[in-house]
Amino acid sequence: MGKGAIAITGDSNSRSRNRRKELPHICKRTPPAFNMNEYLWSFLAFYQQCVGSLATTAASSAQPRSREGGNGNGNGWPTSPEPERRTLQPRPSVGVPRRNTNSTLRPPVSSGAGVAAHHRRLYSNSAALFRSSEASSSSSSSSPSNTNKACSSRNPNSSLNGTTIDFDRLSTLIHGESATGVNSLWYIVVTASLLAFHKETAVGDLWKYISQRSEGEDKAGGLDATTRKLSIARRIRESCLKASVLVGFPRGINGLLSLQSSLSTHEPPSFLTTLKSDKPLRTLSTFPSAAERYARGKHFFTQIYANHTERVLSSMSASSAGDLSYFAVSSIYGELMAEMSILDGRETVLLEFVCCLADGVGAQAKGHFFGCRNLGVTGPEIRGAIEIVREIAGQMELFSFLENVKEEEEEFKFLNKASAW
Repeated sequence: MGKGAIAITGDSNSRSRNRRKELPHICKRTPPAFNMNEYLWSFLAFYQQCVGSLATTAASSAQPRSREGGNGNGNGWPTSPEPERRTLQPRPSVGVPRRNTNSTLRPPVSSGAGVAAHHRRLYSNSAALFRSSEASSSSSSSSPSNTNKACSSRNPNSSLNGTTIDFDRLSTLIHGESATGVNSLWYIVVTASLLAFHKETAVGDLWKYISQRSEGEDKAGGLDATTRKLSIARRIRESCLKASVLVGFPRGINGLLSLQSSLSTHEPPSFLTTLKSDKPLRTLSTFPSAAERYARGKHFFTQIYANHTERVLSSMSASSAGDLSYFAVSSIYGELMAEMSILDGRETVLLEFVCCLADGVGAQAKGHFFGCRNLGVTGPEIRGAIEIVREIAGQMELFSFLENVKEEEEEFKFLNKASAW
């Protein structure tokens, strides 16, 4: 054989060896051909998995659970119907390594069926406001009574989210007052504070407390319990009405409705009949003319602001083309605030101050703070009113209010002057 033949043979062998070396490398990089049967099988397996999960969820919700949140199997997972315990073994997709398919498919966590009952309760309970550590620990119980308590504690309109306001404590914070006195200020301050703190349904709780205390103090102050309660009910009712223009008219409405509901629950029908027979204090015939109504409002407004009256009215007019100052004097003061047959000027301006303080509006609170001084509110009364507002905020755990509304803050430094009254 010639030299040329030998060279050709060697080159041929070299190319053959190179092809053998490249073949595995080429196979590794070549994507597999699309297989419709494999794709449909994978899709069918996924569909069966979803259907099984929904069926398991429906079945588990219909079955009673044991105290451990399970069905008695000890692992906390709800038992699914027999057909749902079958094992699905879908063929793996091309190019995807086969996983262990011999275990029973669990329902996905997102369906809720595979989550233990006590875990689901913890999720819902975490939204409750002001939850104490004791309430958190009791949430692990699956009894219906505890579940109902947890629901009631999340009611934003119940007193302190399910607990009771300490009215005994509040009634002692203005020195020298009786809890059921017909001239006491503490329940006027409490009413205004509750409305400003958006707890107007607690006005009904306030009446329940006063009603029970009055029955235990018959003939106190020379008046029988019914007479005292009628007077106090009228004062709380007037407080809700006057506070409404400061805290929001819907809050005033809700406070009045809460009071009415509590009266209906804790008093005899004759008591409500007497209150309903009261004549309205503000009607079309109250003032012969608009000018007289304006004059009455201007008189009371001037009593509050004294030598600052014209400056305050001028500022209000400049910000509203004159409408705000006229509305304030004629309507808010002329018709509403200056009516003093139930709450006099001293009690009314104290209510105004409390509403502004509890609402955290420093400028308006400051004006009425000094208005209280102008109308004869004493040092113990103004300090007691401030303490009542803070005490209610503390019982409600309104930490933001307690942090921001204090003498150290520039906006409320005027409160320091109460100690000198």
